[in-house]
Amino acid sequence: MKKTLFLGLSFAFALNASGNLMKISKRDSQPNSHRIMAQCHESDIQHSCAICDGSWPTQDFNCGNNPIHAVALRSLTEQLTEQTWDSRSKATPPADIQMSCKDLQIFSTFREGIQVFYSMETTCQCKEKVEPNCVGANSISDSACNFTKIKYCGVTVASTTCAAKST
Repeated sequence: MKKTLFLGLSFAFALNASGNLMKISKRDSQPNSHRIMAQCHESDIQHSCAICDGSWPTQDFNCGNNPIHAVALRSLTEQLTEQTWDSRSKATPPADIQMSCKDLQIFSTFREGIQVFYSMETTCQCKEKVEPNCVGANSISDSACNFTKIKYCGVTVASTTCAAKST
């Protein structure tokens, strides 16, 4: 318990130059989403603001006998939204993937023994030669004029497929 409390406090505070505790806070200018490369208007690849939507599990769950840790999925979502190149792999999803993903184009990535399936919904509204501003972006707007939501569709681990878990 003491160890957990100390670790929790160590993330909330830092020391200033005189050695006193200083509260750390997120600056307003830090991005809420990141820019990735996304397909706009048939074959045109442009920058897009990207966030993972609320479909991603926030708690650990089991897929068959295999534990899926939320921290591993969180790490993966950070990787997906911080990509600056288009390296996504299109995938043929297993038949028992989440129903809401059945008719969507599916991508997959492999990390820590888990194949994760996801879809991407991109809305493109940027005018020619305009780059989206992703600072504070939660959805499409005048400044975040190209916007991508990344939706969780399921995982496969040790040949067992599990659809999304409601949390």
